[in-house]
Amino acid sequence: MNKFLSLRSKIYIKSAGFTLIELLVTVAILAAVAAIGGINLFGYYNRQNLELTAEEITVLIRDAQNRTLVQQDGNADGQGDQWGVNFENRISDSDLARLFCCGSSYDLGTVVNTYNLRTGVELTDPGEGSSKDIVLSRLTGYPGVPASITVALKNNPAAFFIITVGAIGQVSRSPLE
Repeated sequence: MNKFLSLRSKIYIKSAGFTLIELLVTVAILAAVAAIGGINLFGYYNRQNLELTAEEITVLIRDAQNRTLVQQDGNADGQGDQWGVNFENRISDSDLARLFCCGSSYDLGTVVNTYNLRTGVELTDPGEGSSKDIVLSRLTGYPGVPASITVALKNNPAAFFIITVGAIGQVSRSPLE
């Protein structure tokens, strides 16, 4: 019987730790889960930036409309002024939206506020290197002509929003992903 216990103790060796293979498999699984989660989180971050940019541009246009409707004096000349928003798609820097007053175009007006588009988001309409003005009529807040602006993700141009100012001043945005 003693020989049997001795043989059994030689064959059966109890291990109290992990083997290297178990540790490597666990680390590989954790790395894969972290990579998938990181990719999804980055995509979510970009989509949120796009959505927030579209909302901020919509608010900027509505702010210009409100300033026009209440005849806000932008240049301190005692008269209500015409307001508008200029969108510039710059080649080397981040794209801009500018609130301006007191002119029939951005070039003739006074810039009141400048807004840089969020990281990873760009203007696709107007095209690269060009700009577009949305000038609103005094008293009505209507644009001279209906206009639209398109913002998209830089790394995924198929994800975009179109912000439209209709002929009677309604501002809307439509996602087309």
